[in-house]
Amino acid sequence: MYKVFLMPAACVLLASALSAQAADGRSDYDLDDNGLIELNDLADLDAVRHYPDGSALYGSSAGCPAAGCRGFELTADLNFDTDANGVMDAADTFWNDAQGWQPLGTPSAPFTALFDGRGHEILNLYIDRPAEQRVGLFGEVRDADIRNLGLSGALVSVRGDDRVGALAGNISNSAVQASYSEGLVSGREHAGGLIGYAFGSEILATYATGPVSGHKYIGGLLGYASEGSVSASYSTASVSAGKRAGGLIGFTYKHVVSASYSAGPVKAGNEEAGLVGYSYGSEIIDSVWINTLTAADGNGLAELQCPVSAGSGNCGTQTLYQGWDRYAYQNAAGHLVRYWDFGDNTQLPGLNLSGRIHRDGNADGNTDEAVLLLNHTASGE
Repeated sequence: MYKVFLMPAACVLLASALSAQAADGRSDYDLDDNGLIELNDLADLDAVRHYPDGSALYGSSAGCPAAGCRGFELTADLNFDTDANGVMDAADTFWNDAQGWQPLGTPSAPFTALFDGRGHEILNLYIDRPAEQRVGLFGEVRDADIRNLGLSGALVSVRGDDRVGALAGNISNSAVQASYSEGLVSGREHAGGLIGYAFGSEILATYATGPVSGHKYIGGLLGYASEGSVSASYSTASVSAGKRAGGLIGFTYKHVVSASYSAGPVKAGNEEAGLVGYSYGSEIIDSVWINTLTAADGNGLAELQCPVSAGSGNCGTQTLYQGWDRYAYQNAAGHLVRYWDFGDNTQLPGLNLSGRIHRDGNADGNTDEAVLLLNHTASGE
């Protein structure tokens, strides 16, 4: 993009300064010409904070289409345990004096672009900022789209004060799809395994396995959700809070929850804790739950495991998972793939994400081994 021989002297100085930021020296940041800048390592991910609109990286938009780039995509799994010793400590690149990763996006400069994980995982995310708000991989997300991204690894630990989630602390008017978190999250208020606080946003085909803890508005998947929707999602997270806690969502306001479930231990002081800790003006459609801490609440675990298809009516006193097979996506081969996979009659439903089944079949907070899907279409062929 910066061709010195075409520029006057004043521009040469500016171009040199910007080029110096391009640490990897790439001449093309969008090799597949899809308008998304490729992120190859943690340094690239860290540089995203300077271009939250997705238009450039390291001061360059070389290779972007004429209309400009609109976001980012991962090209590989990224691991915050950079020295691979199984411990998060000062030897790791983003230790930051024990505070760990600095979230992407702030209220004054929110992340507003498309972020596509392309089915890759960010491993061992570590954040310890107990006095800070809007804590997660992303801090503040607004008018954005995050998809196909997993947060996993034995060392995942995210701690903040208010609006805390492994994926994002606070999102508004955004979409999150086919994404998940498998790690520890804690916050004082509005803490969720995936997202802390969501307003006006659509959450589709996501899950979290926890554990999640805090004082109030604590949920296995989301802490607080209003004026949006959560669909085809689940949580088997262990949830612990003083009040307003739910297996899936801690608190909903004018929100729609559909075709989703929670199946994990939930403790919320003296309050009853189910799928949603507290709901005001919200709809809960075709969704089920069990609090495995008490075992007597909601449905029984064996009852939720029993169905092997959507709308199965021979596994207890009610028809379960009716209409869940309508949630599907088109894969790269052009096949329509159902998000929900019901497994056998001893497993909870799992999600088909980026060609793999993600399932915690016995609700123990650990996902089962992923199984590669081959030509799995909506018709089962």
